[in-house]
Amino acid sequence: NWCSRIVAPAGRMRLSADGVVRDTGLPDVVAPSASQHAVEDLPAEVVHGEAISVKHDGDQPDNGMGERDFREAKRKFEVAYLMRQLTEHRWNVSRTAATIGLHRQSLQEKLRELGIRRPGREPLEEE
Repeated sequence: NWCSRIVAPAGRMRLSADGVVRDTGLPDVVAPSASQHAVEDLPAEVVHGEAISVKHDGDQPDNGMGERDFREAKRKFEVAYLMRQLTEHRWNVSRTAATIGLHRQSLQEKLRELGIRRPGREPLEEE
């Protein structure tokens, strides 16, 4: 990675580093066409280190980002994430589990734990 700007507090400062860099000279494998963004183009929250405010839109499921309590935020995120994945896979539990990297049984346990049921059906059924 290449750092082209450092914002430092007023006064004396010492900056040092020690490392070994090995570079093949080839472009980055992940994103060879990645571009650098100017600081002026970044949101104020990022530039000034402020908390990013998240507003819940009534049309979208609550993903937990507005919660203060970690456990409740995690639960809401898990519900929103799993509902989205299940919907994308037409509620095929095996396919959803494989896509998100869980064993089918683990996903079924998580769905029971969170109280997630396929719309229109009382018990969760695997297709």
